[in-house]
Amino acid sequence: MTVNVTWFDLVGFVGVLLILVAYLLLQLHKLPSSSPSYSLLNAAGALLIIVSLIFDFNLSAFVVEAFWLLISVLGLCRSLIPRKASTTSCKKPEDWPRVFAQHLNAGDLDAVMALYEPEARFVNRSGETLAGRDAIRKALAGMIEAKTQFQSRVIKAVTVGEIAQLYTDFDGTKIDESGNTVPIRNKAIEVLRRQPNGDWKLTMGDPSGRK
Repeated sequence: MTVNVTWFDLVGFVGVLLILVAYLLLQLHKLPSSSPSYSLLNAAGALLIIVSLIFDFNLSAFVVEAFWLLISVLGLCRSLIPRKASTTSCKKPEDWPRVFAQHLNAGDLDAVMALYEPEARFVNRSGETLAGRDAIRKALAGMIEAKTQFQSRVIKAVTVGEIAQLYTDFDGTKIDESGNTVPIRNKAIEVLRRQPNGDWKLTMGDPSGRK
């Protein structure tokens, strides 16, 4: 039995390979779903499969790949174009982890530090409590140097007057000393205070405060 492989078959195979590679990297925690690269791989893969289907048409496969392409392009646009709310200050306590992750992922240390009160406290991985922005800045600078990428999810928020306490899960990746991408997960406790202008800033944070 002879199998004739045409050029458009090869194009389709490459498209399938790109989508599979993207999904494999996602499962290995090498590529977060929020990354532009993840959406780009999926969009390119779907587009190549659509090209192959033009020459050997299958309606159901075409519909699946067309929607896959559209969804991937949407994800790519969302990852490349920050939403307006993501670039503003924290007008409610639940905004703080999202804005923190936004600036940290972008490597903008000054913007990250603007989210802390001048005399804030921060518990580092060794259990030492760091006092003040200067000490906290050094710890967060190390996270940025390690190419830390976070996604945040607020589990619970309790607000009493001008004080709020958050229970937040942070999931992401960083580059270790060997140059490998490793997954990280923090179950944090954050205490925030409302500022006179209505913004919320962190006054105490413990990234590993919950088990």
